[in-house]
Amino acid sequence: MIKDAQKILVAVDDSKQAYQAFKKAVQVAKAMQVNIYLVSVLDEALFNPKTRDSIIADQLIQERKQLLQDYKLEAEEEDHFTDVTTEVLVADPKRQIVHFIKENPAYQLVVVGATGKNATERLFIGSVSQYIVRHSPVSVMLVR
Repeated sequence: MIKDAQKILVAVDDSKQAYQAFKKAVQVAKAMQVNIYLVSVLDEALFNPKTRDSIIADQLIQERKQLLQDYKLEAEEEDHFTDVTTEVLVADPKRQIVHFIKENPAYQLVVVGATGKNATERLFIGSVSQYIVRHSPVSVMLVR
């Protein structure tokens, strides 16, 4: 039985390491018998109203929603895990993720890829991951 009061927050983009983080989170959630909250936060800087192309912005959001639905379906079909909630947000990714954790004591763990898609970030720990590690009140699992 899944415990409603406990969750794992899994923050993903469309990188390979984010996918690996998702797969690891499903394993951990099954073992801990907790829910997964799968979130993808698109950087609000991409959606500046002065430069924003609404068609492209809407397309980015829809693509990310589809990615999360694909992850959820994979968890259900391949891993037999059905307790995944998904959400796509537009905000500052690192601050939004930490905000979620601090505002909801049900989160027991955050799982993220060690680096994102940015080429510079691949050389070191990603800036979003690093921020989460420094500011999260709960344990953080970095996945490579």
